[in-house]
Formats: sequence, C-alpha cells, structure tokens
Amino acid sequence: MVRFFYFFIFLFLINSCSSYKTNENGLPRVPSQRFSKLEEISSWLSNDSLVFKSKAVFSYSENNKIEHYRLDESLRGGVGVLRFYNNNKVSLFHIDSIHKNEFNPKKGFMGFYGKKKDKLFVELFFHGDAHGGYLSKRELIIYAKDSIVLLDNVYASVYLTAKVPKEVLREWKPDW
Repeated sequence: MVRFFYFFIFLFLINSCSSYKTNENGLPRVPSQRFSKLEEISSWLSNDSLVFKSKAVFSYSENNKIEHYRLDESLRGGVGVLRFYNNNKVSLFHIDSIHKNEFNPKKGFMGFYGKKKDKLFVELFFHGDAHGGYLSKRELIIYAKDSIVLLDNVYASVYLTAKVPKEVLREWKPDW
C-alpha cells in the first residue's frame, strides 16, 4: 500500500513539472491541443496589411466600474501588436518600430482565435514562472473595422488598426 502511495506521488510530481518547447527566440511553442477547441471563422481580421496596435488597458471592478486605465504608448520597450493569420492563428508582438523582421511570427507569442457559443475568443500562450506557462483566454469584441477589445474578468485591452505595407507582413507564416 505504501509503494502504491509513493508511486502516485511520483507520477503527480512528474506531471506537474512539465515544461514546454521554445523556439530560437526563447518563446514558448506548445501543441495546439493545449488550446480550447474554437470554431474556425473567416474574417477580415487576417488581412495581409492589417495589424492591431494596443492603445489602452482598463481594469474594472466586479460591478463594471473602471478602477484604472493606462495608455499603451510604450510597454516594456515596445507597444503590443496583434497580428491575425489565416487558419485562426494569432500572434502578439512587442515592437518598437514598423520593420519587417519585427513581424516574424517566431518573435511573437503564439495563439488561436475563433468562435465558441456565439462569442469570439483569443487564446495566447505566455511564459510563466519556473519554466511553466499559462494560457490566456479573452473574449474578442469587434467594433466596426477599426478597433477590437480583448476582455477578461478584470481587464479590457483596446486595440486600434494600424496599416502596414503588405511587403512587411506578406511572407510571414506562423511556426505553430
């Protein structure tokens, strides 16, 4: 019985200490099975010359009262930019200039977008502490064709469209 107990403790420890693979830029790349099964959508979001630049982040309380907001002029040396691809894939980049190499998907956090229960969602995988990672799932709200909002329990991130020359974005394909 004691051996049985130690065997399960050992299995638990091995499973809880799992990590993920990283690409040559040190960004996590995990199997698509780690993401929710989102229904594919065809959308104008995956335009060859369109990205979404972070403009503001709002935090709010349980009663939907805005507690704090900040304008995203610069975030850790750059601005957050979302790029949507075909096949419902999305990348989050932190860039400081519009340069072709800045939009290499290998330099962005991987994710997927799609539909579930009549709502749109964006899921991104980020680094975590101690070689772990976490999946961020946010509701995607589209306002006209010039802005989107990523919404979770306490934050709303506003992104505005930014036109980028097609040559800068066209050749890049996601590596996941």
